[in-house]
Amino acid sequence: MKTVFTLLLFSLLSLNSLMAQSSDRDLRRAIQTKAQGIARAIPTADLTLAQLRDMDRILTELLNRLNNPGPDPVLYERCVEFAYGEYRRVINNSDALVRAQQNCRSIQDLAIAEFSYGELSRVLNREEAMDLSLQAAAQVSVVGKIEMLVFSYEKHVRVLPRDEAIQNALRNISSVPLQTGLQCFQRNFPVHNRSYNSSEAMSMTAQGCAVRP
Repeated sequence: MKTVFTLLLFSLLSLNSLMAQSSDRDLRRAIQTKAQGIARAIPTADLTLAQLRDMDRILTELLNRLNNPGPDPVLYERCVEFAYGEYRRVINNSDALVRAQQNCRSIQDLAIAEFSYGELSRVLNREEAMDLSLQAAAQVSVVGKIEMLVFSYEKHVRVLPRDEAIQNALRNISSVPLQTGLQCFQRNFPVHNRSYNSSEAMSMTAQGCAVRP
């Protein structure tokens, strides 16, 4: 099981580099080798149904990105509209549009970006807050997890500054299954919170709910 998840996660992390360095034959061969390794390992891997569903979702997304290197056009336009509206408050209109277009190229989940920006912009300047929010929302591992992000953030921010709370919350949700993560958070957090402060309890909860190879 460890081999399957290691190959899959490494392939996902390598994909952005592949898109940026399309002439890098070695990287293409390395990803192809990992994909073949996943195909060989899947039939006998000791995986739960939830883990298989998560892997199917991630692989589907990966294949979609390979077949369509650009972002979803509707999502991309919504992202540019959102980001441009905030960037233009601190930089000139032309630079704001270019910055929005560049940073929205890898957008995966606009809700993640909007929520992160709303909190980060309270403690950081708008430009930095938007940059960080769009980077966070470009990760495949956070797609569809806005409810988990809000839940986790609300626990961390009781103890930590907003920017640290967001970063911790994003880490918390990245390896948690989409299908069961929120329920696991809701069930286990109160148990840990009886003995630890809310931020520590949330980190412990996320560790326990994470998919582990």
